[in-house]
Amino acid sequence: MNSSTAVNATSLPAISLIEHGIIQLQLALILGLSSFFLYINMNMILIFCKEPVYRDSSRYILFIHMLFNDTLQSLISVFLYFLVVFRIQFNITLCTFFVHLGGNAAMNTPFSLAVMSLDRYVAICFPLRYAELSSVRRAYLAIGVTWLIGSVPSGSDLFIVLSKLPLSYFNQKALCSRAVLIQSSDQQLKQAVFNGLYFTVVWIIILYTYVQIMLQARKLRAPGSQAFKAQKTVLLHAVQLLLSMAFFLSPLTEYIFQYTEPMVFAHVRYVNFFLTIVLPKFLSPLIYGLRDDNLKKHLQLYLKCNFNKVNPTAVHC
Repeated sequence: MNSSTAVNATSLPAISLIEHGIIQLQLALILGLSSFFLYINMNMILIFCKEPVYRDSSRYILFIHMLFNDTLQSLISVFLYFLVVFRIQFNITLCTFFVHLGGNAAMNTPFSLAVMSLDRYVAICFPLRYAELSSVRRAYLAIGVTWLIGSVPSGSDLFIVLSKLPLSYFNQKALCSRAVLIQSSDQQLKQAVFNGLYFTVVWIIILYTYVQIMLQARKLRAPGSQAFKAQKTVLLHAVQLLLSMAFFLSPLTEYIFQYTEPMVFAHVRYVNFFLTIVLPKFLSPLIYGLRDDNLKKHLQLYLKCNFNKVNPTAVHC
């Protein structure tokens, strides 16, 4: 019995060091990938701001908005993840702001995909009216409506907290997560209803636009036509929507593993976070930006200028 105790006593520090190394590796992977894709995203946003040809196109406006939205959500999510991992308590007022903003950005993603699918549908099925129906003004209006609709779920949570708790609650400190805005089980049901409603609407829009574009592509019978390219783009929208939906399935896996060993549960949460937040949100520049020849050329030029430490304002493409 004494020997068994001695073995356990000597093995615990080794296990602790191994787990500590795994956690450091996980955090380094998140930080490294986030920094790399943030660099790519910021260059694309810089291209959009400096090149008028993109600012005058509703298609690029919608793409850059999605890029900005995904970047914002990723930055907030990574920031809050690090706070939770290191058990850093945060002021609830500031936490509420970040949770609300991150939740808003999360709900914006499916609607951004739906609006981009509609833009491609109009471009292919109504090419003569595209400039009228998908104008720059309407693109910005669609973005505004997207943010308004996306703010409803987390905004309603904030309203419930304000109605039930005193203002002194927001002066306290706590581990920052959506839990600070959850005061009843009914809110979980409300969130599920919003998720189901929002994603159903978006799936209907994407499915409808895909079918209509596919029918138009078959009429043209030209594999290299814009219709076939738009069909692939909408299909990619559907793939990204599936990845976005995985974010809302992560609480289920955490519920299944909540009674396991603490470190096992921590690893499950990490896998969920990596697969549903870090990876999908940084796929936008790879899926969309690098498929566009003009944007791809500009991005290569801007990256070369940055690597060579050339002032980007002196670059003309």
